[in-house]
Amino acid sequence: MIKDISGFELYDKDDYQKSKLDIRKNVYTPNEKQKMFRAKLLELRTIFSKIDDENKLKIADDVIVSVARCAVELRNLEEVIRYNGHIEEYRNGAKQCGFKKSAASDAYCSLKKTCLADINFLINLLSAPESDGKKMSSKELLDTFVKMKDDT
Repeated sequence: MIKDISGFELYDKDDYQKSKLDIRKNVYTPNEKQKMFRAKLLELRTIFSKIDDENKLKIADDVIVSVARCAVELRNLEEVIRYNGHIEEYRNGAKQCGFKKSAASDAYCSLKKTCLADINFLINLLSAPESDGKKMSSKELLDTFVKMKDDT
């Protein structure tokens, strides 16, 4: 918090955004998420900079961006689940009520599955030997990626 000349407490932009968050949906502000995204993107691009083929690198870059976004959202969902729990209460009318898996928990599971498939693709792309000494075409790489997505 920042105090002005007269002693009134003022919120800076981040503190104000943090105070307006609905903890059931988000723990991090958009600015915090953007900073985490940039850091994760830089880390992943450094790791996968060893990809030597330009066509592979173009395909990998989109997947790297996707993995970075997934990592930030997964971290946010982990905090939301830690705060709210995996189970939430529901009520349908006066007599029907109970407990169910939380929406954040469902989103976390599906996003984690997608993120792991993308990471697996990147690792395979990084470590895949070229068959018979010839390079894979962009179409073959894309077909391999789509097939992996369908398998999950």
